[in-house]
Amino acid sequence: MACVLVFGCATPIGELPEGSSTGVAAKIPGELPEELQVLEYPELDLSPLSETVCLDGRTLEPMSVVELIERARTADVVLIGEYHGQEEGLAASAALWQALVKRYEGEDKEEAGGLASSKEVANETGPTLALEFIERDEQLELDDWLAAEELTEPEDFSFAHGAMLLESKRAGRPVIAANAPRRYVRMARTRGYDHLRAMTATQRATFVLPGDGDVPEPSAGYRDRFFELFGGGGGHEGGMTLEQIESFWRAQIVWDATMADSVVRGLSSGDCPVVLVVGRFHTAYDGGIPQVLRALRPDAEVFSVVMAREDEIEELKTELQTPPIGDAVWVLRELPSVKPES
Repeated sequence: MACVLVFGCATPIGELPEGSSTGVAAKIPGELPEELQVLEYPELDLSPLSETVCLDGRTLEPMSVVELIERARTADVVLIGEYHGQEEGLAASAALWQALVKRYEGEDKEEAGGLASSKEVANETGPTLALEFIERDEQLELDDWLAAEELTEPEDFSFAHGAMLLESKRAGRPVIAANAPRRYVRMARTRGYDHLRAMTATQRATFVLPGDGDVPEPSAGYRDRFFELFGGGGGHEGGMTLEQIESFWRAQIVWDATMADSVVRGLSSGDCPVVLVVGRFHTAYDGGIPQVLRALRPDAEVFSVVMAREDEIEELKTELQTPPIGDAVWVLRELPSVKPES
């Protein structure tokens, strides 16, 4: 019997087209720049990377695809902060993941002089994918799908997240179910942390609470941005009461703490880099996840790639922000119609 992977927290965007089991499903047309002609990997389409404007997040100067891949390849952790449902950015994310896997596999390594690192073969343990859309208590189902001999398409995923999972399965790379179960996050919002702390050790293993152990409380700046977003700014029309925002804030930082802890567990298992794909608010401008990562693994080199609107970049060009939006920025031409900041 075929093993079909189905998880319920993704926003379906489309199905993988027939015959695209290891390639990015939605391809953005255009010729690759000459520097990438050395990457003649079978079934690897890097055009989404070359066609997506990439900037250095600290200077807003252009960043080449070669530098993007190399900085991601040699980091301990890669955070991809996405706009859920934005196809241009999703295609670039999938292409970056596939490039990291192919580089690890060493195909055409001798010819790929344009991507040579000052380090020797960095991160020999290999890249590992971690996804916000899969919850910790679904790890067993995920592992069963990865181990199954049948190559079945994962369901209820965007084309890009599905392509990432299929590439991981093809290459035998592990995938981390990174997030806290939604039912427990809902309890954090409606019943508070004390209710969660009273749960069994087995239940507690599926989520992490801010303020427990070495997990820090988030910064005031991150909290202020969250309250501004849900109080009427950032596209949430009508806003919420302070009590409502406070309850959603409790949920938000459980997500942050749990996903950061999942990344740290991956690092402790020898996975490197761990590539976490997550909504951009969790990572942009030193969001909750980078803060927890610094506290739990201050030695880890974190490289963040954040998707941004064109108008946001224009504003940043007039006055650079501290902290910066990220280490690298993908500038998007169009925005999705749903869940832009989640």
